[in-house]
Parts: sequence; structure tokens; C-alpha cells
Amino acid sequence: MTERNWKGAFHVDADHITRDTVTPFLPHADFFTLDVSEHIGRPPDPALREAFLTACSGLRGEQHLRGRQRPLSIEPGMADRMADRFLGAIAEADGLYRRIAGKRAKIPSSRKSPWTKWTGPRHRWSCFSCSDDWFSGNPRPDHRARFSGQFLKGVDYVGDPALFRREFEDDLLVVAHAVREFGLPGNLKLSIHSGSDKFSIYPVMGELVQTHQAGLHVKTAGTTWLEEVIGLALAGGDALDLVRDIYAGAHARRESLCAPYAHVVRIDPARLPAPSEFRSWNGTKVADALRHCPECPGYRSDLRPLFHVGYKLAAEAGSRFLDALNLHRDLVAEQVRTNLYDRHIARLFNLT
Repeated sequence: MTERNWKGAFHVDADHITRDTVTPFLPHADFFTLDVSEHIGRPPDPALREAFLTACSGLRGEQHLRGRQRPLSIEPGMADRMADRFLGAIAEADGLYRRIAGKRAKIPSSRKSPWTKWTGPRHRWSCFSCSDDWFSGNPRPDHRARFSGQFLKGVDYVGDPALFRREFEDDLLVVAHAVREFGLPGNLKLSIHSGSDKFSIYPVMGELVQTHQAGLHVKTAGTTWLEEVIGLALAGGDALDLVRDIYAGAHARRESLCAPYAHVVRIDPARLPAPSEFRSWNGTKVADALRHCPECPGYRSDLRPLFHVGYKLAAEAGSRFLDALNLHRDLVAEQVRTNLYDRHIARLFNLT
């Protein structure tokens, strides 16, 4: 970062961290994304549940929020359902955060998270109020869903951008309400998970976060891996052969690779090229097939998600993959820069 004359702050993220995986990252990472999904739906501690329900007893009926046209309707029994589904996960996240904080003298961003400010269960209630699915009494089976559309890996937003606009602005207003009324940190922000490549709604998000002076967390790490693959394909030679081998392995292991991402990956196997056909493609054709350019004739929308979940093949390649990245560093870096800045940041904030 110093070599590039970067003056702003930056952090090293340990992503999808659990109690079982956090220890090796403690000496190296200074930003931690906690994954407590396995604890969603687990029975909470009875005493914590009782305290939560007591604190939520006054949050019933219609809740009118500043600037929000539709009131939040909190129905009888909703707090019970919330407690049974999420309270165990909240407790796990709280414990995991405290474990990290106990080992780190300073954790930028994470230290300013709601966990350090929550002095009572009512604060926890406010953070889940972002989900209108819960306030409507009709929760989705996929706990990751917060909007009516779909956030799938490696492709654009699937849904109505106009409807997303209304839902996203409603959630921004709920967050602002939580900050004002519950004493949550002023830098509390929405996280758009699997938010990379959602170009059709970037103008909406960019406009609204600036209008409401709100923060935004957009996940883009997976697309960096894809740009590395594109750079290696363009390099040709042994690097292109590596990409071909990764595809052959991903094609053979498609079901197991997709299984952990079943809710956010859609691939039509019939639209995937056979490994023998893929092996005949030159680097330019591979790059055109993977690069997220829907209007380009060479783009293959089913190929991109398969590579997206196929990163394990690169890890298994070990030094072969790392050596190829180092050898073709400049070409790979240009793909990454173009993707992160031109396709994401510039579009999000209308900098083009």
C-alpha cells in the first residue's frame, strides 16, 4: 500500500470466522467478519430469552420511524419467534467478539460494532428490525434474504430495481432509527453480502447512501479471485493450462463445490462447456467468457459462478497457482484494479 502511495486506512479481513477458525487469524487480521449462521435456530439460554422478551414487551403494534412511509408492524408472538431463531446466534457472536477483543489491543471497525454498545436485549431487537420479512410475520426460509430479489454469486441482481430501492431506503431509515433511539454506533451500516457484480442496483445504493449520509459494506472478494483467473488466462502458456485444469476439476466436482452456497449459486449444467471443449479455448476466449460483461457475445453466465465457487482448486494447486500469480503479477493486478474500481466503486458512486 505504501508503494502505491495510499494514504487512507485499510484492514486485513478474516472472513467467515467462527470459534473453530479464528485462532490462526488473530496475529494477522485487524478486521473480523463473524459467521454465526450455524447457530441460527438453536435454542437460546432460557434466562437470556426471558430478558429479551421482557425488554421487547413495549415494542408492539405499529412503530412509526422518521422518514419511513410504511410503519413497522410488530405482531403478537413475533418477539418469541425472533428469540427462538436469532438469540442463540447473537449470543455466539457476542462471545466470539469478546474472544477476539481479548486477544487484540485494537480492532478497527469491529471494535465499533454494536456488540460493544449493546447494554440490553432491546438493542438486539432493533438490529433485526431491518428485516421486513420478520415484521410481516412471514420470514423467509433462507435467513440471508433481506430483499425481494436474489443476490447470487457472480451475476447481477435478480429482481426489480425499483422495488429494491424502496426496500433499501426503508432499511437505511431503520438503521438511522436504531442509532438515534438505541444508542448504537453512528457508523452502523448495512452489509450487502454477495454484493459484487450487482451493477443494476449500484446507482440506487450510491444515491441513497449519499442522500441519507449512511455507510455501506459491499462484499467483492470473490470477484477478485475471478479476475486473477482472467489474468492468468490472458497470460497464456502454463498459466492458461492451470486455468484449464482448474475448470476441469471444478466441472467434475460441481455439486460438492456448490453445496455450501446452495442459496446463492444458480448454474445450469447443460450450459457449461465440456472440459475438453474448454481446453481448446484460447486465453482471450476464456477471459471473455468469465468477465462480467453481459452485453458481450462471449460472456457465459453459468461459467462464471462455477469458477466463483471453484477457488478450492486453486488452493489445492498450491505453489503452482501462487507462482503463476507472481509471474504475471502486473497483468493480474490490472484485471483486479479494473474490476474493483471501474466496475464497482466508480459505478456505485457515479464516478465515471
